[in-house]
Amino acid sequence: PDQRPRTVGVRSTKPVSATETGSTEIDLGSPPTRETAGLPGGSDSRVWMNANRRPFDLTVLLPDGRAYRAPAALAILRSSAPGGEPDRLTVQLPPAGLDVTERLLTEYATAWGFPIDAVAGWRTGSERRSLSDRDYSTHVFTLKDVGFVHLEFQASHHVRDGDFIVAALFSWDGAPA
Repeated sequence: PDQRPRTVGVRSTKPVSATETGSTEIDLGSPPTRETAGLPGGSDSRVWMNANRRPFDLTVLLPDGRAYRAPAALAILRSSAPGGEPDRLTVQLPPAGLDVTERLLTEYATAWGFPIDAVAGWRTGSERRSLSDRDYSTHVFTLKDVGFVHLEFQASHHVRDGDFIVAALFSWDGAPA
């Protein structure tokens, strides 16, 4: 028998493409279908992202003529059921410090109608956690639905790094596959 160590090599079957995500608009004015959302065949998600998560301008059109606009590092539209219609959109913003994140959440509280005192409570907790032994924490700000879309803002605190990442979480009832 052959006693030589075996090595395994994996060859890429697809070339890596250098695509650039420019200004992007995602229409949630009505529930998207796999076709209208551009979900690739055999996949339950679609991702928008630049190399090194360099931000791109994103607009999410919502029912009743509202729109969410942000410099996104990443956006993922997906179906929570294999083969189903898309029913989730996650938009992740670039990391920021405490003061910038607080200003952004305060703007969101005013624009989207959640209590500003919730942002003050979040700030106090974030300052306290930076002195604790925690590595990570998350706070979710829940809003009133915008038509059929449920919208939440999530502030994640990467305590050791001192970074905060805000994500906008959009969800709705999807049609079965």
